[in-house]
Amino acid sequence: RDLHSFPTRRSSDLVIAAVTEIDASTGWNVMVNNNSAGFMSALMCDEGIDEVFAEGVPIAAGVTPAMGRARKVAGGYQFEGRWKTCSGVSQSSWVRLCAQVEDGLGATVHGIIPQADLEIHDTWHVLGLRGTGSYDVSVADYFVPDHRIVHSEEQLRGGPQYRLTGVARAAYEHTGVALGIGRRSLRELAALAARKGGPDHVITDLGRLAMALEAAEALAVVTQEHVFEVLSDAAADVTRPGMTGLAVATHVTQVALDCAQTAYHHAGTSGLYLPNPFERLLRDVLAATQHIAVSPGNFRQLGRCLVSPGEAA
Repeated sequence: RDLHSFPTRRSSDLVIAAVTEIDASTGWNVMVNNNSAGFMSALMCDEGIDEVFAEGVPIAAGVTPAMGRARKVAGGYQFEGRWKTCSGVSQSSWVRLCAQVEDGLGATVHGIIPQADLEIHDTWHVLGLRGTGSYDVSVADYFVPDHRIVHSEEQLRGGPQYRLTGVARAAYEHTGVALGIGRRSLRELAALAARKGGPDHVITDLGRLAMALEAAEALAVVTQEHVFEVLSDAAADVTRPGMTGLAVATHVTQVALDCAQTAYHHAGTSGLYLPNPFERLLRDVLAATQHIAVSPGNFRQLGRCLVSPGEAA
């Protein structure tokens, strides 16, 4: 696919889509590394950057929800806990883990920890995206120095996308994964139709889904450009742009699910046998739909905002 077909589109999403079209798990881990390393580069203090980026941009992983605990001590924090689904952790050199601070105030901090210091648990026995290696990780009474602690979502450097917070920062990268799965599903469906001599019902579904996926991609492109314009204004509220991005990622993922399900349906009984592209694409997109960044709840949040424009949640 021509990476310049949408000259205004941010290139990272195009790369993620192109890699995912070849292999969904690989594309997913490219997404995770891009987002995790970007988080570190935008939000860490200069001393932390000097250590973590000493040999260039690191291979990185991370878990956004605060699944662990952190206790303030002299010079840093003691981390304790276990974090689920840390995609790509096995090949990473640094990992970002979020923890609840034991101060009674509800604060959270992110600790940037060398992968070698984590315990990696063999937990990733799953339906789809098996190649992501999204294992659980844990630490026990582990010290993280202050220069490798991110206390807030305040951006220190980088582009306007880093003004987004939480999972909203990864919304457009999830869009790239969904587009890649959708494209591959339609490619396999087209090849299947050719082998079967082009039955009308298969050709009709192929045309319908091709238009649906192109429309979803166009929506993502236009929305992302608008969001980047809004975020470029330092005074702009990031709530609505983040909400919109998550809703778009959810929509594109559901279109990709339709593509994979339809392709699997037309494959007939041959789609049942392992391995074949139809069952794998369906399993991978079903796994992708379980991520919080593409939850149907994102539509509800956007709908509430449309009903009550001042309502943030």
